[in-house]
Amino acid sequence: MPDNGCSIVAAGASAGGVEALQRFAHLLPPDFPAPTLVVLHASPMGRSRLPDILTRAGRLPAMHARDNAPIEAGWIYVAPPDLHRHVSPETDPDGTQRRVPARALRKLHRTCASSLREAVRG
Repeated sequence: MPDNGCSIVAAGASAGGVEALQRFAHLLPPDFPAPTLVVLHASPMGRSRLPDILTRAGRLPAMHARDNAPIEAGWIYVAPPDLHRHVSPETDPDGTQRRVPARALRKLHRTCASSLREAVRG
């Protein structure tokens, strides 16, 4: 884990924020010691290519998060369209996914903060 006590990173952007997320992914070192959760506010109708985009932009692999799958350091987990990550103490830091409106990033930050307290950075 990073020496600042952070054990998970939560980030996100509006639909126009793909470039910002690419720059963010580019800055993460290949040995980044915490998992990174990403939410992009986008249309629920399309297929998300964000994991491929972030993998090409940086040095960490990215994938769509899967319901109740473990979250591991050195990976970027992207919430699929129309879903968001929900982090809770019972799944710490596993996550479940739920359908939500465009407030997905706020929900991700809120559940990370309430579950992991000072161990999360967003």
